[in-house]
Amino acid sequence: MIQLKCTLTILIFISFSLCLLNCSQEANLLPEELYGCKLTTHLSGEEAKSHVNQLHFQKVAGHSTQMARYEGENGPITIYITTYLNKTQAEEDYKKMTQKISPENSVFIAGEYLEIGEKELYRCFGMGQTHFVLVHQKHLIWLSVDTIRANKILEAYLKNLK
Repeated sequence: MIQLKCTLTILIFISFSLCLLNCSQEANLLPEELYGCKLTTHLSGEEAKSHVNQLHFQKVAGHSTQMARYEGENGPITIYITTYLNKTQAEEDYKKMTQKISPENSVFIAGEYLEIGEKELYRCFGMGQTHFVLVHQKHLIWLSVDTIRANKILEAYLKNLK
């Protein structure tokens, strides 16, 4: 009887620990596969910062930065992620970024704020793609996708974040 109680106690403890572990894990921001496309390039750290800065012709990447590129029948898909110390900082830079790319004198056009589910995001068009900018937890995410499949790819990515 004592052995049974010990075994049950251990099983309950393990179950509780696994639940806490799963509940506290961050979302998979860069999955191995996204909407039929496979992850082909993943840059992080200084390499990712350098790539982002080159795209902008100036230093803009300041925090922890990642870049991923996906290839496949529904691609290409490119994701840029900047991770901040907290959600408030990510939201502040989200506002700055979307205000900066909103004017019609930028390479992006038809920018608008949308709400999908409980997520606010910014959508614009440019360089032959649809671009989505959003905050998830303490991450500022820029998603560039094929315009024809844009909504489906966004939907798949948002499901991945849950």
